[in-house]
Amino acid sequence: MGLEDWITGLVDGEGCFSVTIREEKRRGRKTRTGFQVTPYFFIQMSIKEYGTLLLVKRGLGNIGRVVKHKKKPIAKFIVSRFDEVKKVVVFFEKHPLHSTKRKTFEVFKEIIRMMERGEHLTKEGIYKIALLRDKMNLTYNNKKQPFVRKIYHNAEWVRKRLRIWDGGAVSPANQQR
Repeated sequence: MGLEDWITGLVDGEGCFSVTIREEKRRGRKTRTGFQVTPYFFIQMSIKEYGTLLLVKRGLGNIGRVVKHKKKPIAKFIVSRFDEVKKVVVFFEKHPLHSTKRKTFEVFKEIIRMMERGEHLTKEGIYKIALLRDKMNLTYNNKKQPFVRKIYHNAEWVRKRLRIWDGGAVSPANQQR
């Protein structure tokens, strides 16, 4: 078994593909839609496995960063720069996941492709991304993990904040926004 297969197995059990959508409220930062879409990949483990996470970083081409939690005995390998996230997608296309995490990866990959096409720069695109994102990280019984709704805004929240009708079109009264 090579390093790539080992990384794939580790990610099957411990990895996470995620996409955050947040309203851009910071001064000096302005996006076309008022929202920022951030895809990221991470593995979180005990601080005892810090060396393991460094090995993953090296195996993925020295992308991302390994950080230690300030208060808890936890280390995390995080890839959040878009150009590096695309490299993670290429890696798992070449070395496919085998668990149910593969479904989450496929949705994640579609969101990355949408962002490459610039769809995250429109209100309709953000809404479509939010709909896809709501399909990610489902448990085996097709219910969202309890923490997901608390941390991330779901597609319905995004739709209302963007003032998009249910069909996906921007409300004519709010097109200038």
